[in-house]
Amino acid sequence: MTDREIVFRLLRYEQANLKNYQNYLAYSKDKDLAAFIAQTIPQIENNIKSLNNLSRKFCSG
Repeated sequence: MTDREIVFRLLRYEQANLKNYQNYLAYSKDKDLAAFIAQTIPQIENNIKSLNNLSRKFCSG
């Protein structure tokens, strides 16, 4: 597997992760879990931004 393939797989994984965490946050009745998820979402968003930057570098050559 190439570095490019790894980056794209990680990007898809993190995007799915973000969607799942947003759903968990919307429906969670456990306040502790909701607080943890609320702290984790920005980290996932930052991961996505970083992976997007990497994927642009791979696509630009």
